[in-house]
Amino acid sequence: MDTASHGFWSALIWRADLWWLAVLFGVLPDIIAQTPKVVYNVWKNKSVKGLLSEDLPSWIKTYTYYAFHLTHSLVIATLITGITWMFFGVQLWMLAWHLHIGIDMWTHKKEQATPFLYPFSDFRFSGIHWSSKGFIGMNLLLLASAWIMLV
Repeated sequence: MDTASHGFWSALIWRADLWWLAVLFGVLPDIIAQTPKVVYNVWKNKSVKGLLSEDLPSWIKTYTYYAFHLTHSLVIATLITGITWMFFGVQLWMLAWHLHIGIDMWTHKKEQATPFLYPFSDFRFSGIHWSSKGFIGMNLLLLASAWIMLV
């Protein structure tokens, strides 16, 4: 799913005092994994055209690969959430990270499929791609409907 939608879904579900932390945890997996790639492509191309080009230095490819695997793993998210909860108590907004992974499991295809069991397994689902017109339309319609009903 696109990063902005992860933020909107997180804000919708966690509408409490700390909703902004849910939004942060809902978008951070993509921000952490994709920022170097996007910054490099904007700097190199001097525009947003070719924003996600794969013509990248090897260090960015390596960083992106491992950052994506670490930030999109339910194993890692659960471990970090559990440790945080042990020391600081239950922080429900952290579950926005898990929601992000859960949505991405079904909305990424092929080589971009979500490695949700990393580092124990490379098993992935190849779902519907989030950028397909049908999915984008359905996602926007559901988001708009939910926000209208709750406002």
